[in-house]
Amino acid sequence: MKKILFYASSNEFGGAERYLLQILTGISRSKYQPVLVTENRALGAKISANMPELKYECISGMLGWAGFLRLLFFDRPDAVHFNMHVPFSCVIPIIFTAVLKVPAISATVHSVDVTDSKYPFVKPIKKNIAKNVLKMIGSFICVSKDSKKRFSENYGISPDKITVIYNGIAPENTDQQKHPGIQAAAGSGAVVGTVSRLIKNKGIEVMLNAFRMMTDSREDVSFLVVGGGRLRLAFMQQAADLGLTGRINFTGHVEDVHPFLDMMDVFVMPSLSESMPFSLMEAMSAGKPVIATDVGGVKELVFQNESGLLVPPNDPKEMFRAILALLNDPDRAVSIGNKAKERIYRDFSLSDTLSATERFFDRG
Repeated sequence: MKKILFYASSNEFGGAERYLLQILTGISRSKYQPVLVTENRALGAKISANMPELKYECISGMLGWAGFLRLLFFDRPDAVHFNMHVPFSCVIPIIFTAVLKVPAISATVHSVDVTDSKYPFVKPIKKNIAKNVLKMIGSFICVSKDSKKRFSENYGISPDKITVIYNGIAPENTDQQKHPGIQAAAGSGAVVGTVSRLIKNKGIEVMLNAFRMMTDSREDVSFLVVGGGRLRLAFMQQAADLGLTGRINFTGHVEDVHPFLDMMDVFVMPSLSESMPFSLMEAMSAGKPVIATDVGGVKELVFQNESGLLVPPNDPKEMFRAILALLNDPDRAVSIGNKAKERIYRDFSLSDTLSATERFFDRG
């Protein structure tokens, strides 16, 4: 049995953490013994609730690093796998792992962009540090072909070291609710919405401007924003300034998004950057007609005018036009939603993701 130590660095719970939860709960227990080290107590608690038998350790400060080193030195894992939001994540634990000569070091890189800093000179410094530290890792997973290409080009990683494994959706999680069709949009009470963390680069401010344009064309449309985040209050204020009060609902963080997807006639993903977004995949799996910005790996998921509509990022007018087109053509919207669901079931199943990930670990 192969002992794999998984390291997660984020202090939030988003797509990268959901991915890790799927991998930890889904890989074969007869082949692998997972151990989790995380800086995210919420992630540790959530995974522990799903996997009470899992050994995990939350680290913080110098004592935390001591605990990590103890695990590396005394537990002697066969492999360490880093779950990285961005290439600069996990720099210190990667160095520790390489110095202690763990047999196999690998990583999943969810976004290939370096996190912005309020100091412009910091970003290139982080990138140069990441370039050097990433040389210590033997193999990588990227969640889209676009991510693989940009990661290889921007950080000097050989394409041969990068495996593309798409995020997956479990079918049993997509049929928990009955999802009404777009027919409701032809009459009163149409709902346009999104599921997103309310943070920078998710394009929420752009979507809110598109929603305001909708109010001039359709009096029967309301808006739903599902999710929490540090910019929630700022976006609520923007919505009020745009005159959307009474027509938009910000739910805050929810554990189960399915009842809210159930309410939506059109799903919008306005992000300015993405790799392979879970929220979009989940909306498609629910049979919702989707409108998404043409960024990152999204075009590998959404085929234009077939399984969804693609619009340029940061363009509220084109987003508005796409929303209006679907609301005004219910038959087309139903067809797009059905094809989106078929695509997810056919090409993005969680079982395929888990099988490909196990093959990746077996090679390393």
